[in-house]
Amino acid sequence: MQILTAIGETSVRVGDILRVMVEHPNREAFLTKSFKNLAAIERKREKSKAVREECFRRANRCKNLVAWLKRDGIVKQVILKKQKCICITSKGRKYRETLLKRQENALPEPHYTKRKQKRTVIVAFDIPEKEKGKRAWLRQALKNIDFRMIQKSVWFGRTEIPLEMLGDLQRLRLIEFVEIFSVTQKGSLRNLKKQKR
Repeated sequence: MQILTAIGETSVRVGDILRVMVEHPNREAFLTKSFKNLAAIERKREKSKAVREECFRRANRCKNLVAWLKRDGIVKQVILKKQKCICITSKGRKYRETLLKRQENALPEPHYTKRKQKRTVIVAFDIPEKEKGKRAWLRQALKNIDFRMIQKSVWFGRTEIPLEMLGDLQRLRLIEFVEIFSVTQKGSLRNLKKQKR
């Protein structure tokens, strides 16, 4: 009954709007403005529809994730103060600790800000084989700040070593395996070459 009443009222309103549009003294300007307003309303409606659909997708992903966590015994559903709640299980706590350790050991992005300098910097490292992932990360980080390889574990460049990179070396416990030298004078081989001439 209420739906039919609303439709009946809406039909009357649409009729009223059409009458105003036809009887308006400057009908063309009124219609142009009306169509622009209708287009704006339609765009807003489409945008809100897209937002609703995205919220629905996120809610579904969240629901599926909770179902997966429940199935694996990582979380369980309990009732607190007459409301359903999700809480972590002992298996879930262990899993969380594993994830935290994995995150702690995760390698940072090997991209840093480059700042050129006149002095040459040499980076030498001897990282154990069991840490080969970290060794590959260091090589990529040095390459990204324009260092060149002399040998696999000796690199040189005229870029200042970024403080963030030094912090990452510390966090990854690589400081003891890395030596950084700043060269202020040219090497002795260059002097020998000059003497031969």
